[in-house]
Amino acid sequence: MPKKVIGIDAGASANKIVEISQSFRKATIMGASGWDNSSAPELNDDLIYTAEAPFPQQDVTSRIVRFPFSGARKLDQTAPFELESWIPFSSQEFITDYQVIERDKNSCVALVAGARKESVSNCLAKFEDMGVHPRSLIPEGFAYRSLARLMGAGEGAALAFLDLGETRSVLAVTVGDRAVASRSLPGALNRAEGEKGKISDRLIAEVGNTLRHLSAEEGIAPQTLYLCGDLARIEGIDALLAENPGIEVKVWSPPPEIEVELGPEHALALALALEHSHPIKGVNFRKGEFTLLTETAIIGEKMIMPGFIAVAFVLLLIVNSLFHNRILKSEAAYWDAEIATVAAGVLADEEVTTANALKMLNEELDRTKELEKAIGQTDYLSPLQAMTAISERIPDELDVDMEEIMLSERMLTIAGIITEYSQMDDITKALDGFEAFKRFDDPDLREKVAKSGGVRFSQRIFLMEEEETP
Repeated sequence: MPKKVIGIDAGASANKIVEISQSFRKATIMGASGWDNSSAPELNDDLIYTAEAPFPQQDVTSRIVRFPFSGARKLDQTAPFELESWIPFSSQEFITDYQVIERDKNSCVALVAGARKESVSNCLAKFEDMGVHPRSLIPEGFAYRSLARLMGAGEGAALAFLDLGETRSVLAVTVGDRAVASRSLPGALNRAEGEKGKISDRLIAEVGNTLRHLSAEEGIAPQTLYLCGDLARIEGIDALLAENPGIEVKVWSPPPEIEVELGPEHALALALALEHSHPIKGVNFRKGEFTLLTETAIIGEKMIMPGFIAVAFVLLLIVNSLFHNRILKSEAAYWDAEIATVAAGVLADEEVTTANALKMLNEELDRTKELEKAIGQTDYLSPLQAMTAISERIPDELDVDMEEIMLSERMLTIAGIITEYSQMDDITKALDGFEAFKRFDDPDLREKVAKSGGVRFSQRIFLMEEEETP
């Protein structure tokens, strides 16, 4: 079943959202809407929604760092220390995350970003007050990497996005589908007395300075600058920005194949919604609590289907073969229709007929195997083994709504909703018997979910014994 995902652009007085439908293989843009800050968004209770939310860029510290290693475990341990000399307070008050820009066997280049824990908590509280429970909290400039991917940016193509607001603007630069830089800049309009309504000279200068610095220091020179935000169409600003040599300035609009009506004011909300299906690791200040839906989790959702469907599929294939060889064609046609019915349930987005059902099911099976092979396995546990262990060990009577399952090299994280706090002990006890699960972290149990009731939980499970410190 496709999942509904919304990206939220939180404004001073009003908010814009873009909704996409996320299925196993693709994300479909459904439309855009908005609401003011005096009320919560009107979401259909019959659908499952996931919210991807922005974190203010002016509260983010970031830098590009080259590491003499490329392993995820070492990056997790080392990345936070790269920002210590850049912050005026204790690193214990800081949340840090990173995104790999380039990687080879023995080294990598990463964008390391951080924000104060108090700022992150305040931002989450703001969304909670709206009735929205974000699954991710992404620095708003870094989200534009997903928009670059939508615009067809090649592996080495550099693009810039300028989100124009009255009081502040954000400049984001991407290479391929990776964020490499983002700055919070002055608003698009002057605020000096007698100059209201005029384009900010300071903003124009800061954009030029940033682009020249990236070109000189990092060798990154965007060929196109997209104007986004509420003031993207302000008269004259495109001509002033085009004075920067070697760059083409355009007001952002979606590619022609997207039939939904969207304007530059929806660019950030769309970028955030698309982050949900982006398979490459990005900066998210809510990691460890709720993580981005990766390809592993998507495959898990697809593969953890009731066992009787798989058994029925195999039986239908066997019966189909027997009937085509030994039974009258009229009866064989009945089983062809049955296979088509099964195929239509599995391939909800495809046009299935009795003639192509068996072929399409085999192709779907091959695609799923290829995806699992591409993702690979950790040294300790495969994605399928993890999904199977959870499915077999958590009894149905616990009534657990599993929302998130994410597997890394050394840790499995599960998250969802239970009906009461005490069920967390039952879940831990049920999973404790599986040999690959070495240690359970203390679960994170959050307040009651407002509309439907229940307790939101997140549980980290370590897949290896921790090394003893000499």
